[in-house]
Amino acid sequence: MKKNIISGFIILATALALQSCNDTKVVEKKVWVRGNCEMCKERIEEHVQKINGVKSAIWDVNSKILTVKYDSNLANQNAVETICANVGHATKAKISEGKVIDELPECCKPRNFQTIWYYFLKPISIKSI
Repeated sequence: MKKNIISGFIILATALALQSCNDTKVVEKKVWVRGNCEMCKERIEEHVQKINGVKSAIWDVNSKILTVKYDSNLANQNAVETICANVGHATKAKISEGKVIDELPECCKPRNFQTIWYYFLKPISIKSI
């Protein structure tokens, strides 16, 4: 009888330990993402939602804030910001490359220092001076 009780406790403890290891931890993060219009909104949300572990992604056109919920065991903020930058929408931590920006529709192209940097300052190098 004691062996059955002890075995039962061991099985229960093992099951609880395994369950706690597999718990998903959904976190919500807010990230500033550059963009201008509804087309930007669609592009940002669509690509971020393709990240494994992302539950939802909503970008506000006016505030430029992307609210993303994801399983922290599968995704992270760096992955979210990298995807945004890779499709032409810079964040405070990641800058988009010029060739990606060139492919954006005119209404979606940045109108800020990043554009000035890419088109005017980047070509200037020490060798050309």
